[in-house]
Amino acid sequence: MRTRQLAPILAALAAWGAGTVAALRHGTVPRLLSTLFELAIPYLVLGLFAMWAARGLARGAGDRPGSRLVRWEPWIGAGIAASGAVLAVVYTILERPAAMAASFWRLQAGLDRGLSPAIVAGCAALGATLLIAGALAGWWRSSSRGGRRVALITVSSVMLVIVILIFAPRLRRGFRTSADPARPNVLLIVVDSLRPDRAANPELAPHMAALAARSVRFHDARTPCALTYPAVASLLTGEHPLRHGVRGLHPEAAVRDLGKNTLPRALALAGYRTIAVGGYCATPLRELDAGFATQCTPRGETDSIASSVAFRGHPWLPAVLPFPWARAVFPQLRAAIEGSHPGDITSEAVAAWRRGRGPFFMTVLYDNPHLPYVPVWPDSRRTTGYAGPNRYTILAQDLVEPGDEVERANARVLYDAAVRSTDRAIGRLLAKLDRDGLAENTIVVLVADHGENLLDDGGALGHGEAIDHDRSNAIPWTVAWPDRLAPRDVDVPVLLTDVTPTLLSLLALPRLPDADGTDRAPVARGLGGDAEMPALLETGKNRRLELGAYALTYRPSTAGATFALYRRDLDPGLTRDLAASEPEKCREMVALFQTEAERLGDPP
Repeated sequence: MRTRQLAPILAALAAWGAGTVAALRHGTVPRLLSTLFELAIPYLVLGLFAMWAARGLARGAGDRPGSRLVRWEPWIGAGIAASGAVLAVVYTILERPAAMAASFWRLQAGLDRGLSPAIVAGCAALGATLLIAGALAGWWRSSSRGGRRVALITVSSVMLVIVILIFAPRLRRGFRTSADPARPNVLLIVVDSLRPDRAANPELAPHMAALAARSVRFHDARTPCALTYPAVASLLTGEHPLRHGVRGLHPEAAVRDLGKNTLPRALALAGYRTIAVGGYCATPLRELDAGFATQCTPRGETDSIASSVAFRGHPWLPAVLPFPWARAVFPQLRAAIEGSHPGDITSEAVAAWRRGRGPFFMTVLYDNPHLPYVPVWPDSRRTTGYAGPNRYTILAQDLVEPGDEVERANARVLYDAAVRSTDRAIGRLLAKLDRDGLAENTIVVLVADHGENLLDDGGALGHGEAIDHDRSNAIPWTVAWPDRLAPRDVDVPVLLTDVTPTLLSLLALPRLPDADGTDRAPVARGLGGDAEMPALLETGKNRRLELGAYALTYRPSTAGATFALYRRDLDPGLTRDLAASEPEKCREMVALFQTEAERLGDPP
């Protein structure tokens, strides 16, 4: 093979080298290096394809060694490789604009006026089809009879394999899950940072609102800690953070093993397949070792660094992430913040429940509403005239905290757009559940690990940072079970720790011995209200106790603890301290706070 015929491969590998150098400028860790070297594979494949196509086109034009097209063969191949890379980048710019927001937001603003990902994908597919057809015709024309026979057998075999891969899962559908009403499937949908007011808005989230309409709706649900690691641990154990020991982000290895008393392990003993699926915020589902047998989640926190840096040097990567082979070959890229797409999570969840037999318990964690708020097409086009670097995500070069009204409004638009994108993916997930004949025998729970502040009441933009001027502990919680639970509203205050005891009760399984949460199955069935329970919430060393309409905040210091009293029914943002005007109520709440903290093993 002549050196000049290798031009397409060399051009593709040169692009990889340039991208790798650009990425290395943003950070170096061992896994990052391995990731960047793994990315040489698609460049090599692209170069080989371009070389094969260019050679075929040249042969089709004539076998004369000195013909003009043969002399231009290397440049044709290099052009094919470059065109493929450019189309992939444009597709990414449109469909997953957060992946490009740091570099190409001005270009994006122009492209999304007249283009869509479908148009770009269609052009790429049409071009590839014509290119392959032309190359095949050229190879056929210049081949011998034996060569043609080999080509026919090869092409037929490849087509047969493609057909089998596409249709085999559909042929097996319906025979893989149990239809036993005594052991219904359980689909636990967790949306990171989802506010209850957004989840209940039919204009913003029509699929979640429709699910709520046929569900038991807990209107006053809260999380004990508005951070993902502690909240997920409480969700899967029914224990308060003070019990299970996961108190913040990036917990130490000593507390990451949640032990044998978890919801996945309890359901596995009952014969359930236990599956975890999610994007970059789903790392706790793996690292907390809750007992999921199947993991479609990031391998670790360092993958987020590797994927982020890789995207900056190889911006076509998000274009291939929807394909299962790409997520299998590059598992670290599922942790990409910029490339996060709720549709990918839905596809993985559907594929996972179709792969086995028997009832399943699946936790699916969507993360687009989490900071930096990542909407995808077409929701990314919902702007309000904003034309700054945060047009497509609050992640332009570095995380930007909005400081003026323009940025404040843009943050809310981005958050709502990310909720729309997630809602669309949840709608497709539920549609697939129904199409596979599983909806009638599946308990569907929708919940959030925590909410989001969005600068309300003078608070922060995110969550888990404050104990007052804060709404991020409020979460949505709905439970749907067709023909077994009638839709109804429940106003009694509930906690995220109640989810595990409630699910086990609905499934007629024993309660976990260490769970702090309350079984809400009776009230979900309409059998009467539960007694109101105090709820101890925490952020760092600060605490908040809620009971009924009141909330008490506690701040320790070397000079002594300080308490503040609020009416959360009249002042949901907790901005007006009533301790001086209602001293008796304040003393009553302080005594209750001390009792509850001692019960949970962490007295003030």
